[in-house]
Amino acid sequence: MHQSSYQIIVQFQKLVETKFPGEGIRVLDVGSYGVNGTYKEIFSNTRKYLYTGLDVNPGPNVDYVPADPYSWAELTDESFDVIISGQAFEHIEYPWLIIEEMERVLKLHGLICIVAPSRGPEHKYPVDCWRYYPDGFRALAKWAGLEVLDAQATWGKSGFHDGSDQWGVAFCILYKSQNQETKQKRRRKAKPPARVVNTDNPLRMGKNDSYYGFSRPEVIEAIIKNKIPVEKVLELGCAGGATGKILKEKLPVKSYVGIDISAEAAEIAKQHLDKVIVTDIEETDLAAEYGLKTGEYDLLLALDVLEHLYNPWDVLAGLVTYLKPGGFVVASLPNIQNITIVDDLLKGNWQYLDAGILDATHLRFFTLESLKKMFVGAGMEIIRIERVLLPAINTQGLKDTGNKYGTENFEISSLTREEILNLHTYPVSYTHLRAHETPEHLVCRLLLEKKKKKRDIPIINLHAIIYNTEITYYS
Repeated sequence: MHQSSYQIIVQFQKLVETKFPGEGIRVLDVGSYGVNGTYKEIFSNTRKYLYTGLDVNPGPNVDYVPADPYSWAELTDESFDVIISGQAFEHIEYPWLIIEEMERVLKLHGLICIVAPSRGPEHKYPVDCWRYYPDGFRALAKWAGLEVLDAQATWGKSGFHDGSDQWGVAFCILYKSQNQETKQKRRRKAKPPARVVNTDNPLRMGKNDSYYGFSRPEVIEAIIKNKIPVEKVLELGCAGGATGKILKEKLPVKSYVGIDISAEAAEIAKQHLDKVIVTDIEETDLAAEYGLKTGEYDLLLALDVLEHLYNPWDVLAGLVTYLKPGGFVVASLPNIQNITIVDDLLKGNWQYLDAGILDATHLRFFTLESLKKMFVGAGMEIIRIERVLLPAINTQGLKDTGNKYGTENFEISSLTREEILNLHTYPVSYTHLRAHETPEHLVCRLLLEKKKKKRDIPIINLHAIIYNTEITYYS
């Protein structure tokens, strides 16, 4: 949010005060996700204003995420007195469909204020489609049958020093007049009735603000512990860049590229990473569209993201091609075999949540064995497996075989140590090695590095770094 845009909404609020002197004014903010502030504070008088934030992604300052961004079925006709939208319309692929929905939910004699740039560099969230002149706003208003009260653009300096001038902010104020309904019926067919919605739909649960902002210190420690090269890092699902920020502070990272589908999270990540790509990875050619080169990166991070994809198998295989020969992947995924899921199933429960193993946005579910198959199928060789044990368990008391485990609902006997650990594994973290560089070659490379740096490291320790297992693995 830029100061020039904010001040336009401040001035518009004064018009609203004049137009609607009473209380209980319903305000809809289209594109409300909080980035560097929100417009909600302008309408913070809760007695006078009933504010609703609408956005295509859940997050801070978002009250409603429509199932279809171009058809707000859950919002009834003529239900809002005022609609605002600041710095969102340039990112909307089909703005004429949005202006139709705004007109539909706006009450008779209601007001709309839209703010958007008239110029400025490309900034994808996740797309950047339009710049608006006053005539562009008039065209949209004409399409929806709305009356234009004002439409202007800032052609010169704005007087603000936060970068507002490069955008040349434009705005319009629209009005739904008495004869609008008749004109609308002549222009286009009536909309189909609103779809019936489920009041217990987990997809409408907003993410906690920290969902996109927490780091993974255990992953960073694993990277340091295993001496994984990090000169060039590519991260899928970088969110707000918290993990990348710490990794760059602790290790000599020269280039860190993050990929995320959330424009709002990416805006935060740009403060920490060298480059952030906002895109749907399943619909993107990173080389053709963003200039990434195959064989360029030392490390690929994919932390709790692959389970959100429709086709994580091929996405992983494609991303692996951007690694150097012998490059690494560090990934983590939730384990559907976790004992809490098994216990709930026996009780007849499978409850989707806003986060965790049964996050409502998870499309694929994995066990340890199916994870192994996915990574091996992508051309990787697994060299280390680490677990987060939750619920916690005393592993010292476990035998290699013949273990028993039970809850108040069931008991299982004759379990191996590995099977018990699988039941208590929450996420599974891996580091991986490209298959086209054999383990023997990597041993040689590390031995040469040892000689070059004159470090006295026993060969058996090098084997442990690579395999995390006994030396008999070679036999």
